[in-house]
Amino acid sequence: MQPHLFGQMEPTTINQQKNKTDKGVGKSELDQQDFLKLLVTQLQNQDPLNPTDQAEFMSQTTAFSQLNEMTSMNSSLEKMLELLSMQAYNNSSLTAGAGFIGKEIEYQTNTVTVGGDSLKNISFYLDGDALSEKTQINIYNEEGACVAIVKPDKNLTSGQNTIHWDGKGVGGVEVPDGTYYFEVEAFNSAGEKVAVQEYGTGVVKGVKMSNGVLYFDIGEGVVSSEYVYSVREPGSSGENNNDSSNGDSAGSDKDKKTN
Repeated sequence: MQPHLFGQMEPTTINQQKNKTDKGVGKSELDQQDFLKLLVTQLQNQDPLNPTDQAEFMSQTTAFSQLNEMTSMNSSLEKMLELLSMQAYNNSSLTAGAGFIGKEIEYQTNTVTVGGDSLKNISFYLDGDALSEKTQINIYNEEGACVAIVKPDKNLTSGQNTIHWDGKGVGGVEVPDGTYYFEVEAFNSAGEKVAVQEYGTGVVKGVKMSNGVLYFDIGEGVVSSEYVYSVREPGSSGENNNDSSNGDSAGSDKDKKTN
């Protein structure tokens, strides 16, 4: 048997390694696991009569340790850069969001809040005119039970409409404070259903970031910027306002729609 030089492997082992490389995805760089496998393979195939030089072995283990440290350092740097990038994004978003304070926003929702000084307004877009006698707003509690049916006191026109609800349900009794969901059913003079898009409005009192999303504080709650589609000066909406009257509650559980 010919003596082995340091680091030389059996021909069969070399061929096996070559076959594995040929079948691989062609990595351009060795990672930590690859380096460790090479080091172990060298130790397994060293000549017992001419073992690996200790200084050379220490040099390779030192290189392995340095590789491990560099890998950990790169991972830490990547996390740090990610945090810095997120912080910069948050700061930029908050700075931009501060410009919305004092503005009135319009956002997609089908909720109405009862309690405190909040106005119990029900706002929605109509894709056509609707008759008052063929239009009603069903209001549900968080359990999905219909607690009130609101009827407009006049015909509704195409575009923005707001109906003021007095917060009363069956028999004129005020409903408990909380969040309620509304569903608008509107029909025109031909008996055809009119498309509806519910929305809400509020004046921005503050802004905050959460999980990379900008939120607007409107006093009675917070609104994700993802649902905001209009910003204006307060009181310049040009909505068609309408008072309301309450009919009897349906009293049945009906699935509520949430946007």
